[in-house]
Amino acid sequence: MGENKKGLICSDNLQGIARNVEAFIKDGCLEIEGQDLGSSVLGSGGEQKYFYSFDIVETKEFAEILIGDSLNLKASLVAFLITEKFRSNTE
Repeated sequence: MGENKKGLICSDNLQGIARNVEAFIKDGCLEIEGQDLGSSVLGSGGEQKYFYSFDIVETKEFAEILIGDSLNLKASLVAFLITEKFRSNTE
């Protein structure tokens, strides 16, 4: 993925909630942005935006996880992400 070129991680609709999540590299760091839309999105007027910014070290660690043992990819990814905070911006 090139600098600032967005890649679609997922785009789906589940129980009336349309979800779109994209990832891109900005200044050498991985950025993940998402948006949920629909009347079922609680307490947010039907829209919620969220994002996660990796720093340079985290981006490198994440890349190593992706390149590493694919059998343990899901467990490694979950362990990595639960040690971090997701920031949320509800509009």
